[in-house]
Amino acid sequence: LVLLGEDGQVKIAYRGTKVENPSDLLSDAGILAGQEGRTPQYRSAEGQLARVTETYGEPTELIGYSLGGNKALYFGMRNGISTTSFNPFLGKNLLFSTDPTGEATHEVFRTTEDFASFGVGLAKAKKNFLVRSVHPHQDKINPVEAHELENFSELSSRRPGFTEQLLASVEAQG
Repeated sequence: LVLLGEDGQVKIAYRGTKVENPSDLLSDAGILAGQEGRTPQYRSAEGQLARVTETYGEPTELIGYSLGGNKALYFGMRNGISTTSFNPFLGKNLLFSTDPTGEATHEVFRTTEDFASFGVGLAKAKKNFLVRSVHPHQDKINPVEAHELENFSELSSRRPGFTEQLLASVEAQG
């Protein structure tokens, strides 16, 4: 989705995986294998970014959720464009790559129990990454529910994450 603001800002938003879409699953497998840039979706998104830049100027921000969060980070880090992502699906390429300019900021919102963005802790050492964690909803108790985008848009009671409880119990014994 290409968003054009009245102030001249250009943003691109990428959606998350639809499990019934084979192309999405192929892209997810590409992320796991460290080959996301070779998948048809990423090649298409790269072309879209080039066309948007040619037509409207370089985007001011790339935004995404899950698979889309990976795309936002992947292209943002390669092109020095700031990103905002929600529970991004992180593979080794993103965790160990760097922004060539070092000037773009990459804000990552994640639930504490999210499996897809679990490795973002490794990115905390990157100076241009800002990681914000929120507790999942009280009624979302399995990992798939903790990954859902609704964790960032719906209001309800929150619960401490199991990961945090486990760390607290280890600290208490130590």
